[in-house]
Amino acid sequence: MRAIIRAKVRARLEPGTPRCILADRLSRESPNQALERLREGVAVLEHTGTTIEVADYKRFTYALAGRVAHAHKEGGFLGIRGKDVSDDERDVLAEIASALKYEPPADRAV
Repeated sequence: MRAIIRAKVRARLEPGTPRCILADRLSRESPNQALERLREGVAVLEHTGTTIEVADYKRFTYALAGRVAHAHKEGGFLGIRGKDVSDDERDVLAEIASALKYEPPADRAV
């Protein structure tokens, strides 16, 4: 999971920017730590936020992970016949959905 995030995020962010620094810090966490942070975020919102805020957080976070997964084709030659989302990325997205207790809509599932 870290390798996926690190490679794809760094390719899209300029070094030294706050977003790049945050992405670098998050990419150093173990996958279990990152998933635990997602669970903690949901728990905090469930206690302090509205139902709409919780749903929005889950939807936004999953959508962001999906955009990262779709950012680069895997395999193929020069992008031809490559997979939009690798099997590893698909597994990570399933873990993220589980950590968020989020059921992606059928038309948006990866």
